[in-house]
Amino acid sequence: MNKNASVESRGMYGFDPTGLERAAKAVSILDKSPNAKNAFELAVKEEEIKLLEQKNALKQKEILHSKLEKENKISEIKNELEASKEKAEYEDFLAKKRIEYKLKREKENNDEILKRQEQSIIKQEKEKKDTLTHEHNLKVLQDKLFLQNKYYTKAKIDRENFDIVKEKIKAKSEEDRKTKIQIRELTLNKIGNGISKFLKDKIMFNKLLFGLSTAFLLTYTSKKIINLTFLKIQDKLFTPKLIKETNKFSLFNHKFSLKSLISNIKKYNKEKIENKLFFEPILQNKLNIISNSLKLHELNKIKTPFRNFLFYGPPGTGKTAFAKKLAKNNNLYYAIINGAEISSLGNKSVIELNKIFDWVNYSRKKILFFIDESDAFLRNRNDKINLSENLRNTINTFLYRTGDLNRKFFFILGTNTPFLIDNAVHDRIDEIVKFDLPKDNERKDILIFNARNHFDKISYDLFIKHINLIVEKTKGFSGRELVKFVISLFDHYSCSKNGILNNEILYNCLNSFIEQKKIKEKWKDISYKH
Repeated sequence: MNKNASVESRGMYGFDPTGLERAAKAVSILDKSPNAKNAFELAVKEEEIKLLEQKNALKQKEILHSKLEKENKISEIKNELEASKEKAEYEDFLAKKRIEYKLKREKENNDEILKRQEQSIIKQEKEKKDTLTHEHNLKVLQDKLFLQNKYYTKAKIDRENFDIVKEKIKAKSEEDRKTKIQIRELTLNKIGNGISKFLKDKIMFNKLLFGLSTAFLLTYTSKKIINLTFLKIQDKLFTPKLIKETNKFSLFNHKFSLKSLISNIKKYNKEKIENKLFFEPILQNKLNIISNSLKLHELNKIKTPFRNFLFYGPPGTGKTAFAKKLAKNNNLYYAIINGAEISSLGNKSVIELNKIFDWVNYSRKKILFFIDESDAFLRNRNDKINLSENLRNTINTFLYRTGDLNRKFFFILGTNTPFLIDNAVHDRIDEIVKFDLPKDNERKDILIFNARNHFDKISYDLFIKHINLIVEKTKGFSGRELVKFVISLFDHYSCSKNGILNNEILYNCLNSFIEQKKIKEKWKDISYKH
């Protein structure tokens, strides 16, 4: 079909007859050809194809027309929705304006009512005040008139009786004067007579003098004896206040009570469970030698005096714990003293330090002294700026009381800064032991031991599953910090919903402790710089 044919040539219904004419001509030509039949079929096929194309074109036009109508309809709906939305918003705006106007009017009315009420109250208060003031003035005036009449009447009576009253007062004062003079004369006469008789009687005078002298001597002697006796009892039975902790029982301990006794028993039972310490092999071997030498002392196999030790290293590495364990394992008393407390006593530090050494002399067993933070009071005596005279005297007292070798007691100094200690004190030390931070194996042993004592089986199994990672992450932690980490982890998972350790709680707690460790290290660096 010819696409460029005019509408008139296509007919009323859009059909183009020129195609038939061309077909007729082609048929007449093809009839004469030997391939006429094939050519005819081919022409019919072409006409069918053209007819299908025309139908498809019409179909596309219809689809496009319906699509345009649909889009127009959607556009109209959108316009209607926008218009309705704007209308609703405008109506909402008008409603809000009406409400605001209504609230504003109500507020103005309420303010007006409150203002009128306040004015009314002020007016009533003023009237009440004026009334009370008037009544008060009337009462004051009445009282004034009453008092005037009263005192006027009294004054009038007093003027009339003045002469009589004056004579009475004069007679009474004269009588009192004579009585006092007589009493004074009698008293002086008696005292004078007594003194003259006593002075004349030499026997009575000597007896009185002897009695007073004897009473004074007895009083002074008794006081001294009582004081000395009390000091001896105190040295023997009382625990000195400077001793922070001891396993030596004292009936008159300054901290003794039933509650403290029960708590000490519980603490001892707990220590029996948690008293296991973990050190690297070299340090453990050195500590074993120290412990074994004390056992030989106890068995009296050797008669050499006790040795004194200095334990130094970072905080929380087991210095105090090992000293306590050393005393308990060798049937010794131990006494823990804090050097900072001694340095804070001022002029009383020498007296209190002597009390400790006197207390030792009355001990049934041998005693191990552990002086924690020993650098706080055993500082270099050449430091005249930071060392007071009282503290210097205290150091001299310590050196005097520890100068002789003995088998009654020995001391262990614990410190983080051994270079601050006085050279003479270093001379008293027989062996120095360094406590380092725990290595990988020791950290692993500490973590496993404390987790076994605190965790349930499920939480313990999960903890052991991650133990190598925890050991790696806690490099640089002290034994005390590792124990605190395990206890903190126990508290965290015990307070969770199911009360069981999981990966999230484990990693959160571990990261928190690592971050806290970094913060503490920063603070330490700042303090060293200052």
